[in-house]
Amino acid sequence: MGADKTLLDVAACLGKAVEPSARILDFGCGGGGRVKVLRIAGYDAYGVDIKFKAGPHVDELQEQNHIRLIEAEPYQIPFPDAYFDFVFSEQVLEHVQNQDETVAELARVMKQGALGIHQFPSRLKPLESHVKVPFSSVFRPDWWMLFWTWAGFRKPSQKGQPVHDVALKNREYLERSTNYLTGRAIAKVFEHHFCDFGYAEECWFANSPNLRGRILGRVAGVLPLVCWVYRTFWSRTIFHIK
Repeated sequence: MGADKTLLDVAACLGKAVEPSARILDFGCGGGGRVKVLRIAGYDAYGVDIKFKAGPHVDELQEQNHIRLIEAEPYQIPFPDAYFDFVFSEQVLEHVQNQDETVAELARVMKQGALGIHQFPSRLKPLESHVKVPFSSVFRPDWWMLFWTWAGFRKPSQKGQPVHDVALKNREYLERSTNYLTGRAIAKVFEHHFCDFGYAEECWFANSPNLRGRILGRVAGVLPLVCWVYRTFWSRTIFHIK
């Protein structure tokens, strides 16, 4: 199961093991790949997104109502109240513009005592995850975008395209499609809707499928500051319990 098993192991590490009978929601499911894997593994898994990505299982999962589009007006996750035992997302929350509305909906569809885990890039990550321009999650004037694009910082798919066009396109994407909140702002939103909120980098490291993550976990066991540095300058792993 790969990354999906890691998520389940992190949940167990947090004292909230996800049982095979659990209802799971992949928030921002893309093409539904993880929903398909989890369902094959025996979980009652579903997914939602504002738009589905192309994928081999999209039509099948949509026909079976296992993946559904989020309703925009009014914003609503298309499931009943108190429906899910576990919700998760990966590289999704940095795109959410309506954070409070979204988190309120996650709270609505979660059962009492249900767990949520989300992993997403940090606001101060030196190399922004999507356009690959240094610190452009927080600083993106035209001259900055132009300089780094000219210096070769761009996505592989943009290779050979005019510098000005790439810089403009990347800046527009960041303005339109990303919303990097500070750690304090993230905590404020989740603590407003959930009884428990915190960070789970240590559990993520301990259950990492790669050697680098496990090494970081060992270091973090000796130097707890490692977790703070990682979530501040690289990636955040948050959990919340209703």
